[in-house]
Amino acid sequence: MNSPEKTLDPVTVELIKGALQSARSEMEALIDRTSMSPFIREKKDYFTAVFDRQGRLISGTRVPLAGNLIDCILEQYPQDDMRDGDLYIYNDPYWSKGAVSHLPDMVFVAPVFSRSELMGFAEAWGHLWDIGGLMPGSISPDATETFHEGILVPPTRIYRAGQFNEEVMRMFLRNSRFPEMV
Repeated sequence: MNSPEKTLDPVTVELIKGALQSARSEMEALIDRTSMSPFIREKKDYFTAVFDRQGRLISGTRVPLAGNLIDCILEQYPQDDMRDGDLYIYNDPYWSKGAVSHLPDMVFVAPVFSRSELMGFAEAWGHLWDIGGLMPGSISPDATETFHEGILVPPTRIYRAGQFNEEVMRMFLRNSRFPEMV
């Protein structure tokens, strides 16, 4: 017989599932209300999800994904070095193995802790308005390589234990024609 710690009844499973879906919906509502990007605000070009500590999708919006949004963070930043209040960003389609289709889709990943133990990850990606590149808006029919789309951001920690890394943000904003919309 399984111990109570390892077996959950169906009611508890549904309650946990509903709570995670509700948290993800709140993430979407916040993005909807605060985004400056017309791609996010008007076209709803964003995705939110909750992952377990191994990077497996638990709850996500109905956008099909190829690739994985968390593995590239875990490859660069060991879990035992992650802190509550950390935030990671990237937009590199090669690191994500196809989950990010082009550079304007910026991914944000935050580790989630309970009692100092890593429980999983909250993730959001959205199509930013301009990250450099050949054309304003970072989409050009004349682009022949990834670098024409704008700045390529490898997995990067932009917050460390709640402390904002202004140097990274300055570099990122300097590469946009419309930094106030990033």
